[in-house]
Amino acid sequence: MVNPENVIMDEKKTTILKRTSGPGNANIRKSVKQGDVKPTVLVVDDDKKIIEAFKYLMESENLNMISASNVDEVMERIEGKDLDLIITDFMLETKSSIELFTLIRKSHPEVPVVVMTGYPELISEKDVKNFGGNYLLTKPLELTKLRGVIRTCCNPLKIASY
Repeated sequence: MVNPENVIMDEKKTTILKRTSGPGNANIRKSVKQGDVKPTVLVVDDDKKIIEAFKYLMESENLNMISASNVDEVMERIEGKDLDLIITDFMLETKSSIELFTLIRKSHPEVPVVVMTGYPELISEKDVKNFGGNYLLTKPLELTKLRGVIRTCCNPLKIASY
């Protein structure tokens, strides 16, 4: 999600100048046409069917999607990328999603994180917040709730309204 302090609109309100900071790009401004602003969502799940379903959802929401099936893949794919939202499964095959939270918070500290789980008895909303996450959704996912979270975190109109 774009911090409103990092967005400048031109007088015609057609271009967004987004200040970005991070390793190697200290306070670079990039110009993007307002209609071209397309938020990017990282989806992490080791189930290929879930990743495929998310691809369709992200296309229908007009969002870019980066997918990964494990923590190592995540770190390779997000390096140097601007992310607006991270959606991850709680139970990953190789490393835990807790390790993922730690790594993500180092590289993308302000990006909202949604945790999905099919095992709600193993993690609570309080646990998710303690680990650095923002939302907990249980599987099977309710499409209305999922879309609501995505739209709250990735709504490009929020950018234009600041």
